[in-house]
Amino acid sequence: MKTRLSRLLAFVLNLRHLSSAEIRALLERTRRLWLGAAGTVCGLIILVTLVDRIVERVRDARERRHELAVATVNPERLIARCGEPTQDVTKQVFPVILRTMSYSATGDRTLVLAFSRTAEEKSDWVFLSMRDDKGSAGYETPDAKIAALSCLDSAK
Repeated sequence: MKTRLSRLLAFVLNLRHLSSAEIRALLERTRRLWLGAAGTVCGLIILVTLVDRIVERVRDARERRHELAVATVNPERLIARCGEPTQDVTKQVFPVILRTMSYSATGDRTLVLAFSRTAEEKSDWVFLSMRDDKGSAGYETPDAKIAALSCLDSAK
């Protein structure tokens, strides 16, 4: 063990006395090794950057799809995508028509979706809110709404 350390120490001390010409010659002899190492490092940096950008684009596309699915939901689309509701109540409070639709969710939860429109014939339904029947959970973000009622997702 002691001889190994003494040889290593002698080698390191010998490196301090190398001239720049000897260092240049060493680098030229090991040029392929250094170029390979530098190429590998650059390749890994490029690969990590590309993977990160691809993951970000996929995430952004999913968020846009969720936002569009929630923004364009109306009672007819909801029935087409999720089937008939367990409860569908329409109430007219002049000049507005309110419609609430209930869907069974996982567990003992029932999700209530609220829509409104004006009493005019050609007005569009506006999605107001989504909550559970007990009122304890509100679903504010498009991702939360899609997670609670997955049939809203246009990709499924």
